[in-house]
Amino acid sequence: MYFDDNFERGMKIIPWLMVFLLILGGGVTAFVLNAVAQHIERSHVDAVYDRRDSIKILNKCVQFAGSHSLPVGEIIATICQSYLHTPYVAHTLENGAEERLIINLRELDCMTYVENCLALARTIKAEHTSFATFADNLEKIRYRHGLRNGYTSRLHYFSEWIADNCQKGIVETLPFEVPLTVNVNFMSTHPDSYEVLKANPALVPEIAAREKAINAMPHVYIPKDKIADCESQLQSGDIIGITTSVSGLDVVHDGILLRLDDGRIHVIHASSSLGEVVISTEPLPAFIMQRKSYTGIMVVRAK
Repeated sequence: MYFDDNFERGMKIIPWLMVFLLILGGGVTAFVLNAVAQHIERSHVDAVYDRRDSIKILNKCVQFAGSHSLPVGEIIATICQSYLHTPYVAHTLENGAEERLIINLRELDCMTYVENCLALARTIKAEHTSFATFADNLEKIRYRHGLRNGYTSRLHYFSEWIADNCQKGIVETLPFEVPLTVNVNFMSTHPDSYEVLKANPALVPEIAAREKAINAMPHVYIPKDKIADCESQLQSGDIIGITTSVSGLDVVHDGILLRLDDGRIHVIHASSSLGEVVISTEPLPAFIMQRKSYTGIMVVRAK
């Protein structure tokens, strides 16, 4: 837990208080939210975030509270669009070998975008819409077995992220995916590309051991030439990782699927090239076909 018991009980009334404040007017709401955020900062134990993040989470909990009866995937499909045009910023999770929990909704890369949407959807589904619940969900999703214990406990490779979150009952793979052989070693063979590994070379053997374990796990995906055939079975809110032929990597990009008014599945993602969260102009099959190094997609559905 992230807060003392009295504060956590108090947070349960915040969504209802915020609805009342929104009716009264923006100035009163901003004043009270700022006070709540200050209380959060005094009460939080071990996380890195800005007051604007805590306010954003409280706002989104109120904004999407009415979606709690929907399946988690449908909640994700609604929430993810509220991040459109949020700036892309890389390496926001790099904060040292001790690995404090980073909560940042203002600057996203492709993975933190997915994780924030999933954590917020699970928070709303549970009807326990507090900052503490969001933080607990985010930590459970981001770390092996849901336990944060240093840099190597983070699920750095998407293939392990899927396996671990399937084991935790958070997501599930789809029955029409086929076996995929994974051979990851990029982190251990390119430690200078990672700030924490460069500064802490003793962690590299731990990463190499994890890579070996990941390579021994069963994995599934949809090959790029089969995506069009499977498109009708994909749903808004499904989470994807784009598999690659780049040596040592499993996935090079992540995103969330949306079925748009054209009836086709598109990808909403934090794009490094466009510098913000965007929705692909092309349907998913064409989006994947545009790069030779893309080999397919790993897909999971939230439970």
